[in-house]
Amino acid sequence: MASWQSMSRQRLSLLTILLVLGSIAAASVSALFVSSLMPSEATKNDRELAISLTAIPDNEFREFDWNGWKVFLKKSPQIHGFLMPFQDGSYRLPDLTWERTAVRCRAFRFEAGYFRCFDPSLPSWWLDNARWNEEGLSSSRYIPPLQKPVFILDGNELILGRRPLHP
Repeated sequence: MASWQSMSRQRLSLLTILLVLGSIAAASVSALFVSSLMPSEATKNDRELAISLTAIPDNEFREFDWNGWKVFLKKSPQIHGFLMPFQDGSYRLPDLTWERTAVRCRAFRFEAGYFRCFDPSLPSWWLDNARWNEEGLSSSRYIPPLQKPVFILDGNELILGRRPLHP
C-alpha cells in the first residue's frame, strides 16, 4: 500500500510540473503572438505626416490629406486641428456618433464661422444640423463634436499621428 501511495505522489508531482511547464510555454507563445500584432516603427512612421508650420495659415483653416482623413489646421496663435473622414471622393458626416460615417458630402469647408456641408443633394436636415463652430463644437444636439487629430510640434514642423511623450 505504501508503494502505491508513493507512486501516486510521484505521478501527481510529475503532472503538476508538466502542467506548470505547459502553462509557461503557452504564456510565452501567447506573448509572442500578441507582440506580433503591434505595428512596427516603419508602419507607424508611414502613418505620420510632417507639415511645415509655414504651410498652416494664421486665423484660417487649411485642408490636408492624411490616411483617409481630411485634416483642417489653423494657427491662432496655437494650432487648432479637426478631422473629417474622407473616402471615395466624399467627406463622411457622422450619424449620432463617429462610429458610423455613412452620409456622403461632396463639398465640406469652413465658411462664415462654421464647418459644414455644402452639398445640395443632401436633405436639408443634414445641411442645417451638421455644422460645427471653429472650436469643433456642434450646433446640434444630435451631432457629435468634430474629432481632433493627434500631433506634436517638432521644431518647425507639425507631425500628425505622433503622440506627445508626456500628455
